[in-house]
Amino acid sequence: MLAALLCLPATGLAYEGEILLFPTVAGLHRNNPIADHPQDEIEPSLDAFYSASHGRLRFLAEFFMTPDEKEMERMQIGWLPTQSTTMWLGRFHNPLGYWNTEFHHGNYLTTAITRPGIIAFEDNGGSMLPMHISGLLLEETADAPINYSVALGVGPTLGITGLMPIDILNPTDRHGRLAASAKLAYRPVAGSLDEVGIFAAHTSIPTENPSMSMGITKVTQTLVGADLNREFGNLRLMGELYIVHNRIEPHPAMGNQTFTSGYLQAEYSIQPEWTLFGRVEDTADANDDPYLNLRPNFIKSRTLAGARYELSHNQALKLELSHSKQQDKPQFNQLAMEWSAVFP
Repeated sequence: MLAALLCLPATGLAYEGEILLFPTVAGLHRNNPIADHPQDEIEPSLDAFYSASHGRLRFLAEFFMTPDEKEMERMQIGWLPTQSTTMWLGRFHNPLGYWNTEFHHGNYLTTAITRPGIIAFEDNGGSMLPMHISGLLLEETADAPINYSVALGVGPTLGITGLMPIDILNPTDRHGRLAASAKLAYRPVAGSLDEVGIFAAHTSIPTENPSMSMGITKVTQTLVGADLNREFGNLRLMGELYIVHNRIEPHPAMGNQTFTSGYLQAEYSIQPEWTLFGRVEDTADANDDPYLNLRPNFIKSRTLAGARYELSHNQALKLELSHSKQQDKPQFNQLAMEWSAVFP
């Protein structure tokens, strides 16, 4: 299907394609070093996003790279059975909450520098939830107030470094099990960012090496949640709440564990170029949770504040100060500065 799409311009058929580049350079300073991270860091990255369409066919790809990582974050081939419904096949963002469905790895799109801890991407070692699924995704994107997404596919495995989704550029015989999720969103005004949504997911997560994971062979994770995104003039409020239930196997003593986590972010535009922002994150029932304890880098609570300045129509500077607490109880303060852009 991809080959056919790429050949369409040569045949003179209607074809639309676009590539966007999202470069980022972030500088971080912490008052003390944390696991796998020095006290001071410079983090350059580049996110390449490509989309194409022809008739009822769609294609989407997102490639993310840093000096230490190169990964195809998304690759999806789609077909429109109706004008407002898209069926996707490939690796895609799990339709959980607002942030993971609206934003991708291009930091220029987000006001803050850091992503909330509960929805951290798998590649940073602190992820608790599967942010990527490989399989089928059905999306309803009509102008009607009610929209939905349903996903069914293969989820991640649990390894030493965290959750590991399928690497479609470097597939191995290691793969996850069933992952299913669904989201229902209410958007009262067509084309507006305002949204109230509910979502649920069920994922079977096998461990790659039980001997290195407290003897755990599988985690069956079920979650429900809600999200909110609302604008009040110059003020924007965005938040999500997750209730996560984990069944640990094969240890009856560990039993079933449930934790609750969420965040609320406020953004205020004081001028067209300047936006002030702040966020509060917290997790309840996190202490001594066997699943959370497998990810000591998980940020279970954080407060942050910062400012974003628009250098031009496609470049921004951000400054962010935060205080974070990890699952293994170390606390640290962080000062972050970032330049981000989108080209062309």
